[in-house]
Amino acid sequence: INATYLGGIDHDACYAIEFADNGNLIIAGGTKSLNFPSTAGVHDDTYNIQPDGFITILNPETLEIVASTFVGTNLYDQVYFVQTDPDGNIYAFGQSNGNMPITPGCYGQANSGQFLRKYASNLATLSLNTTIGM
Repeated sequence: INATYLGGIDHDACYAIEFADNGNLIIAGGTKSLNFPSTAGVHDDTYNIQPDGFITILNPETLEIVASTFVGTNLYDQVYFVQTDPDGNIYAFGQSNGNMPITPGCYGQANSGQFLRKYASNLATLSLNTTIGM
């Protein structure tokens, strides 16, 4: 049995876990840690102040971080659910107090509290973002 610690110097929370088709673990949650691990080449490798959401991909055999991105704005953000599609894309659903943009052509309600995002399987690109709800 393997075990590891994922986090930084402040409060961190993991809310969701998903196994990718290649066996990697996809973990999502929120952090207040300025030093939460992120990796180069991802969509957002900079902590955005306040609690920030995150998505981290771990290799379950080595427990090494494959990719890790922050999710959010400069206000409160958390990722509560994560799921992959048959092509390996990663979807994240969460809450934000910030102003997240809506991808052109997507349904959405501006300035809403919940978001849905679609990332490439390596977290390098964000291809869809929309907000819904109050």
